[in-house]
Amino acid sequence: MQFNQTERGLEINKFYGRHYPDLMAECGDFSMCGPMLSDRHADSLMGAIISLDWSRTAFLGTLEATELMGRDVSKPPSKLSEDRIPLFPMFAKLAKRRCLVVGAGKSAEEKIPTLLRCGASVIVVAPSATRTIQAWAAENQVIWEERRFEPRDLHRVFLVVVATPVKSLNRMVSEQAQQRGILCNVVRDRSLCDFYYPAVVRRGPLQIAISTAGHSGALAQRLRKQLEGQFGPEWESWLRWLGEARSSLYDDPLSPKRRRTMLHRLASQKKQAEFFRRWGYSPSGDE
Repeated sequence: MQFNQTERGLEINKFYGRHYPDLMAECGDFSMCGPMLSDRHADSLMGAIISLDWSRTAFLGTLEATELMGRDVSKPPSKLSEDRIPLFPMFAKLAKRRCLVVGAGKSAEEKIPTLLRCGASVIVVAPSATRTIQAWAAENQVIWEERRFEPRDLHRVFLVVVATPVKSLNRMVSEQAQQRGILCNVVRDRSLCDFYYPAVVRRGPLQIAISTAGHSGALAQRLRKQLEGQFGPEWESWLRWLGEARSSLYDDPLSPKRRRTMLHRLASQKKQAEFFRRWGYSPSGDE
C-alpha cells in the first residue's frame, strides 16, 4: 500500500509521535504494509530521523512554528506548550491508599509492582488478566474485579493508572478522574497524564527519580543504569547512619544554626569518604 505525501506524514507521526515536515520530506519512498512496520520500513524511518537537522536552532524553529501539518501549535491545547510548564517533583506516600489500575495486560503488569512496593491497596479492573496478575489476585496482593471499568470504580481512589489498548476508554477514564480531582496516568499517552512513572535508583531510603516528562523512557532507563553504578549499595548504609546522627543532633539542645552546620558537615563528601573507608567500602566504580 502506497501513501501520498500527507498520508505518509501522518503514518510516520503514529510511530514517531511528532509532526516533523523535514521527516516527511526525507521519507519520499516511505510505504506501509499492514498494521506494523516491516524491518525495511523501520530502517527507512530510523534513517530519516537520524538524517534530520538536529541543530538547536533548527529544532527550536520547528517548535516555534505557527502552523505544523495544518495544526496551529501556537494556541492551547498543545503538547508543545504544555512542555514549557515544569513538572512538580514529589515523593508521595501511598501506604494503605486505594490505587486503581484499569487494564490487566502486560503494561499494567509492569506498573503494579511499584504500587505494591509502596504499600498501596491496588484494585485492578479488567475483563481478563495476565497470569501474573491473576496470581497476585490469588495471593491477595491485589484485588481483581473481573469486569469492565465503571465510573463508580473511582470512588475513594487516590490515583489511577490506565493501561488498556482502547484509546476511547483511556480518555474516558482520564476525564472521569479529572472531574473527581484524581491523579491519572495513562500508559503511552502522556497528553492524558497528570503524572509520570520515573526511572528510579533505590538504595534503601535513598531514591533518585529520573523523568523525561514522557519524552523518552529509554533515556530515563539508560540514566538510571548509569546512576546505579555511581550510587552503590554502600549508600544505603551511609544514609541510615546519617539518619541516626540527625536524630541524635535534634535530641541535643543545640542552636538551629549550629545544628544545621553540623548536619551539612556530616553529609559532606569528606565525611562520606571517611565513612566508606572506615566501614571497608570502596566508592562505586572503583577497582
